Parts: sequence; structure tokens; C-alpha cells
Amino acid sequence: MKRYLFATLFLVMFPTLMFAQRDIVELSNADPTTCCFEMLLANEHAPESSLDRVRLVSLTPGVQFTPDANGPWPEHLVSETVLEFGEEGNELPTGELLEGFLLCIERLPGAPSNFRVAWTTEFEGNLMDTDTLELQCESMESYCDSVSVLPFAPPIKPEGSCCFDITLHNLHDPEGALNRFTVRMFDPRATIVSVSGSPWPVADQSATEVTFKASGDSLATGMSLGGFRICISPPDGQSASVPLFWTSGNDDIVVCEGVAFAECDITENPRCDSIFHQEQQDCSISVGFTNLHIPRGNIDGFRVRVLTTGGGIDTATAPQGWDVASQSALTVRFAKQDTPIGSGETADGFTLRFKAPTGRFFDVAICTMLDDAVICCDTIQLECDPPPPTFCYSLLIDAVPNTCTYDLGFVNTHQPTSAVNDFHVRLQTDGASIADASPPGNWFIASNDGRNIIFRDTTGIVLPDEEQSGFMLSLAPGDGDGRIIFEWCTSLDGTVNCCDIASVFCDPPVDRCDSLYVLPGEGYCQYEAGFANLHVPVSGVDAFHVTLDDAETMLLDAEAPDGWTIDELSEGGATFVIDGAALSTGVAQEGFILKLLPSAQSKRIPLTLCTSLDDSTLCCDTVSVFCEFEIVQCDVIDVITDIDQACCFEFELQNVHLPRSGIDALNVEILTPDVIFYTSTVEDAAGWEHLTNSRRIGWRALDAALPSGETLGGFKVCYDNDAIGNADFQISVQTLSSGRILCIDTLTIKCDRTLSVERLEGMLPSRYGLHQNYPNPFNPSTTIEFDLPVPADVILSLYDTEGRLLMDLGSGNYLAGTYRVSLDASSLPSGVYFYQLRTSEFIQTRSLLLLR
Repeated sequence: MKRYLFATLFLVMFPTLMFAQRDIVELSNADPTTCCFEMLLANEHAPESSLDRVRLVSLTPGVQFTPDANGPWPEHLVSETVLEFGEEGNELPTGELLEGFLLCIERLPGAPSNFRVAWTTEFEGNLMDTDTLELQCESMESYCDSVSVLPFAPPIKPEGSCCFDITLHNLHDPEGALNRFTVRMFDPRATIVSVSGSPWPVADQSATEVTFKASGDSLATGMSLGGFRICISPPDGQSASVPLFWTSGNDDIVVCEGVAFAECDITENPRCDSIFHQEQQDCSISVGFTNLHIPRGNIDGFRVRVLTTGGGIDTATAPQGWDVASQSALTVRFAKQDTPIGSGETADGFTLRFKAPTGRFFDVAICTMLDDAVICCDTIQLECDPPPPTFCYSLLIDAVPNTCTYDLGFVNTHQPTSAVNDFHVRLQTDGASIADASPPGNWFIASNDGRNIIFRDTTGIVLPDEEQSGFMLSLAPGDGDGRIIFEWCTSLDGTVNCCDIASVFCDPPVDRCDSLYVLPGEGYCQYEAGFANLHVPVSGVDAFHVTLDDAETMLLDAEAPDGWTIDELSEGGATFVIDGAALSTGVAQEGFILKLLPSAQSKRIPLTLCTSLDDSTLCCDTVSVFCEFEIVQCDVIDVITDIDQACCFEFELQNVHLPRSGIDALNVEILTPDVIFYTSTVEDAAGWEHLTNSRRIGWRALDAALPSGETLGGFKVCYDNDAIGNADFQISVQTLSSGRILCIDTLTIKCDRTLSVERLEGMLPSRYGLHQNYPNPFNPSTTIEFDLPVPADVILSLYDTEGRLLMDLGSGNYLAGTYRVSLDASSLPSGVYFYQLRTSEFIQTRSLLLLR
């Protein structure tokens, strides 16, 4: 039997939504001096519908809406960059326009005068249209602070990053001092990988924000302060102009805020400066450099250091525009007086005379610098005639018991004889350092960088054969056996008399912890952890523990390196144990693979790493890693067929997606054309409600979302696939959390709504007729008879009291005769309905009553 396609008729009456025309949103300057705009909204989109909301979003960093917007619709400042007008009940019909909206823009210091704003129009929560506007405001005089951002090159730059020196200018009115400065990434994909130095201490730091805080009133009005140095990883690891949001303040009071742009170019390969020299007579050289280093930056310092034991610097002369900033027996540092040496520029004329060691050859390290930080270094070998031999067998060492503190001194017995007024100590053992120092009597500490120290007496001298002691040094040992080797020298007015090598043994009982770390891995949210056995008192390590400190985060899986086994593994952490003997002191172990999942609220995953031996904890450290929210396991939707109602189904939702979060929305949409659902049959799960359009049902949680791990049923609906011959059809199912789509799946639905139509025996009727159903009232089944005097194409339909088509009752091509149709109304609620018989020559409608 041929069936008519009801869905085709329905689409003729209600065309499919197409954006043939666009809404109009116009912004015109109301007052350019204050950056305020008047907005006009015109409802012009097609297919037609009313509008009840317009949303504006600032797309330009540093451009934000002020809270004093107003208009004919209620306004809502969602955030500094999102402004809405409208609410339910305020509708703009098709073809009409609405004026009188007023909004103002605030541009933070540093923000451009040309900016972009995106707009969207909506009706009942559905997007109608969207576009982007280019706007401009006149430049306005700023009474706020400002910042300058310049690139700089640290000695070691983190891979894939750009480093910048930020200067804060105190310009705000009314005047006042500053002692707080915060820099935050506008784009969360950009991160702060390191803070390379700052004039104020770092008070707080995260992956996207750093705050510097000084005590007291540090930066006075009209003054500028540079040296806030940060290294940034740009979004997606690509070169970009990175917007920085900054605030200045005094204690907890924000004074100004603004935006600056850091031009980050990571495409250039690193390169060092070119250092050149020319040897002269009397063990002298003239040296210079050309600023060629990449990343590019200025040079304001130049350092020369003798590396070979026994060598030294006699004299140093700076060229014009430079000063000798500091000089010792082994090192001299030059400083630029005013403008630094820019990229591509050359400086020369640095003249030095050396004292050669006992051999003819010695090595000299030459470095370029900026703000006391080394940029590039090169080592050259010089050749000079050695000085006359000297004899230095006069060092005095007196150790303080049970400490690494020593009282050093000397007896002036060197040959040839001379007086002494300088005493130098230079540590040569890797990792060793000078923890503390104090001079004797009239001596003072001329310089101390933690490995090299110079004691000097400017009021007297040590004559030949005289003794001088009381040079107190507290030393920290290196990574070896406790033996600290050092070079000591005596000199007179900077000219070295003699040098020699000595050593002390230092092994105090100092507690120290292991080095524990986490590095990014190759997969999504995958990290590699490891440690080095460095703890003191020393012992082996036979277990490594990882604990997740946030219950909302999750350890999805873990892998142990070769020689290790996973002893315990849970969502909250893992324990790895070594297969054989414990890991020895000084040995590192890497390769502990962690597959993590963040929470729905934060990208940060805090971890605690610990080492242990025989179940006793040795060392622990806390670190944090960061991962974007990304679904790795989806929810499960079960479709349960209603055996009592044809083509009616219940959806059962299982919240099992990972990373975990609640589910507060479920969308079900028909994908197969000409298939419909009956809105009157849609039922809600407990605590949920729904909204529908012609092809989609959107269920929303009224209060609490469905928690992770729980299952919820009761989402019910009945479909009509008569128009496709009761064939299988497809639907799309989405789960959501706070507007974020979690999972999408396509399901195939099987159902057959074929009705029972019977041709009765007897005489052919002489005219058309539609008989009253029997029984009537009925529950839930009844029969309907109709007469056809001639063969005809028949449409037999069931409607509700609003005229909405509910069901096709057996449309098709029939021969002449009397027919009986069985109607099952199990899916319908009680009430009055109308059934109608229509042919090309006849139409009749009757009512029926369903009572439950």
C-alpha cells in the first residue's frame, strides 16, 4: 500500500532555516572624546523569527566595556569584554529596528585606538546571526602609568621562548609611589616560562601571571624602573605579538592597569658576538667586539678573565665612552657610560697588559654583558715571556673544628721580595662556594662573587717576612668527596706577587634532599618524572611515589622504566619499586611515565613526588603541571524501546566521560530528513526540563548536574518515520557541561509505526463517507471506517485541538469499498482529537474522545 509523506507536507508549511538575509547591528560614535557609541539593531534575518538578545564581545586586548551601558532592553555586563542587552519577554519582531542603545568603551593604556567587536543576535537561546565590527576611538591623554617592553638575551634562554626586559614608568595622576607590579598573559595559551631577574622580589607566580612586590614606597612619582625580566612561550610555539595585561599599585591598591605587546620572534637561530684581539709588545693586547648575538639585544659591559693558574692582569685601559667598573688580579670588567652598543655596532680599543704564568701560554676568557649578565664568551690563548720565578710556600690554614670554616693567612716570604696589600682566594672545585667571609683588622672585602674573593688593605702593607692571618672563610663543598681545591695569590696594588694551589677537606653533616622533577611527555597530558639520589645523610632509594593532590584530577595510567615495577596504581597516584638493589647515591633515574587528566575547573594538576627506602620516606617535593581539558573517554547513551508504544524510546545517560565533570545538558537531534518527533510525547528525567524545535530536543538540568559515574533515565520521546516508509533513521546525541560539548554520538533508530487497515466485505458504497469511531469515548484503541465509491488517493490524518498533525492513520491509494482502520492512541494523553478524510473530491472531519 502506498503511503503519503507527511514530513514533506510539513516542510512546505514550515521552511528549513537558512541565512538568506542578515540582521543589522550598527555602532556610531556618540561622543568620540569619551569613546561612547550609539547602537541600532534591525531584525532582518531569514528564516524569520523575533530577536530577544544581542551580545557584544571585545576581541582586542586591552579594550573593555564600561558598566554604564543602557538602552531599551535590560543590559548585563557579563565580564569586562562581554556585554548583553535583552532578556525573555523583550522581543524585536521581524522587519523592525530598535534604537537608543548606548555603550562606552574603555581602552587601557597601551591598547590600540582601532579595535574589533563581535556581535551575535539570539532568540530563546538560539543563535540567529553574528558578525564583526571594526571601530575606532580618538587617542586620549593618559593620566596613568605606562610600561616599556624590550627584548633581552639571558645567558641561557628557555627553548621556544622570548625574553623581555620590562620598565615601569610612574606617571599616574594624582601622584603617588608604587611598590607592586603584575604582568599577566592575555592569551592563556601563552605562558611565563621563567623570571630571569627583577629589582623587586617575586611575590606570586603562576604559568600565566607574575607579581613583583617591594616593601615600602619603592618607585617615586616621575621615576622609571627597569629590570623586570620574564621569558615567555608564545601561543602554539609560534612567533607572535603577545599581549600582556599589567597592573601597577601600592600594596593591595591597584593604581593603573594597561596592556602592552611583546613582539616574540623565536625563528632566529642563536648566535654569539664576534670578539677580536691584536697582540702587542710587553704581554699586552688590544681587544674589541661586534654586537652580533641572537636573540638581539644591547651590550653595556665587557669582561676579561685570566683562566690559567699563575697568570694575572697588570693594567687595563678603557676606550672613550667606557669605564673600568671593577678590577682584580684575574678579572677586569668594563662598563659603558651612556648609550649601550646596539645590534650590529662595534666597540674596540680595550687595552690590557697581562702577567704571564710560568709557562709561555695562558688562556683568557672574554665576555660581552648586559646589566651585569653575560651574553657571549670566547676563550683566546695568548703567548708571553714568563716573569722571573717566584717562591710561595707561606700559606697559613687553621680549621675551625666540626665546621667548614677556615682562618687563612700568609707569611710574606716570596721572591723577589715586595710588600703585600691584597690577598686573593679563587675556588677551583666544581660546585664549591664561599658561604661567608670576614676580613682581619684594617682589611676589607674588595669583591666576592661566591667563588672568588679579594681582601684588601688600603691603610697599610705587609712587609717581607711579616705574617698576616685572620682571613675567615666559611666554605660549602662541591659534589665530590669534600676536598676543596683553591688558588691563592698575594699582590701589591693589583700587581701579583705570587700564586699557589692549596686544598682543605670539608665534610660537615649537612642534610640535603633528592632532586625530583617532572618534564612534558609526547602524548596528551603525558609527563615523565624522575629523580636523582642526592639526599644527605646518604642511602639508597628503592621506591618512587607520585600522589595527585587534587581529588578532581586523575592518574589515567602509568609506565615504569626498565628495572622498575608499578607496585600500586590508582586514580590518585602510583608507587614504583626497583626490581633489584636500591638505587645508589649520586645515580639518577628517569622514565616514570604519567598519563594525567585535569579537572573540569582548572588546567593545573598539583603533584607530590617522594622517594623512600624500606617504606620510610626520604624526600618529597610538590610540583604542578598544566593540561587543557580534552575528552579521552565518552559518555554512554542507552536507547530503551517502549514495548507498549510503537516508535517510543527512553534514553538512559551514563556519565562516564574522562576527564570527569558533571553533565547538565543532553541534546537529541534528528539527522534523517522527513522524520519527526511528537512534542506532546517528550518527557523529562527527574530534575530536568526541555526545549524543542522542529528537529531537536534539548534537556537541561534544573539544579544539580548529573555527577560523574552516575546513570540517569527518564528522557522519553516518540518518533514518526512514516514518511520514509518506517525505515531506520539516525539521531545525533550530545552531552554538555556548562555549555561545553563533551561527547557527540550518532545512533541508528529502528521502529515501525505501520497501522492496521482492513477492507470490509459487502456492497460498494454509493458515496464518500467518514463514520464515527467506535467505541467513543475509548481507551486506548478504537476503529474508524470510511467509504469510497470509486478508487481514490486518500489522506487520513489525526489532529489535536490546536490543528497540529499528530499521526497519519493510513494514507494511500485505495480501491472502491468500505475500510476499517485500527487506531492505537497509547502514546497520546486524554482529550478531544479530530480525524479527517481527504480526497481530491471529498473532505470530512469528525471528533473523538480519549479517556484514560
